Amino acid sequence: MKNYTNLTLKEYISELSSAKSVPGGGSSSAVVALNGVALLIMSAKFSIDKQKDKNKINAVIKKLEAIKKELEELVTEDAKVYLQLMEVCKLHKNEKMGKAKINKALKKCASVPEKIAELSNKAFETSLFLIENGNVNLLTDISCAMLFLSSAFSAAKYNVLINIKYIGDTASKRKKEILTVLENKIVQDREKFLEKINKIIFN
Repeated sequence: MKNYTNLTLKEYISELSSAKSVPGGGSSSAVVALNGVALLIMSAKFSIDKQKDKNKINAVIKKLEAIKKELEELVTEDAKVYLQLMEVCKLHKNEKMGKAKINKALKKCASVPEKIAELSNKAFETSLFLIENGNVNLLTDISCAMLFLSSAFSAAKYNVLINIKYIGDTASKRKKEILTVLENKIVQDREKFLEKINKIIFN
């Protein structure tokens, strides 16, 4: 299948708006997260000269670059595992052991948006550092990144939940609880720092 990160922006949007099952919400949530990560990398690079300890900001950039690389892979991986799930459902839905095979495919399908959520959370945490330590001229860019990453987390969470809904085991229920706790923390941190940024911008 196509590697979506090799497409132009116009080509990807065309694929996303087509009457095809992929790419969908999972893939596009990775793209939203990538926008947030890219903004943070840019903001961090413009903050290097403002830092007495350049090792800290360089470590942030290195961490974000690694997150960016993983998210790029997940843009296409999400579509790939969804198509695999559809194939498994088609081949095995009427078999005696079909449910086990479908559950396995559902877990694999859920693992990709779960990873997107995890990476979005990690990147979001670095945005909190940059708000306190980054270039003040880039506060709005960092704010945009926070909003993109928190949205990407929530979008990915929903894609996890729709897949594990049909499994219903204890691990799946626990996963839902963990994601909800993380989402609540992200929202609280986001609102706290956006309030701070609003005071800087509008005062």
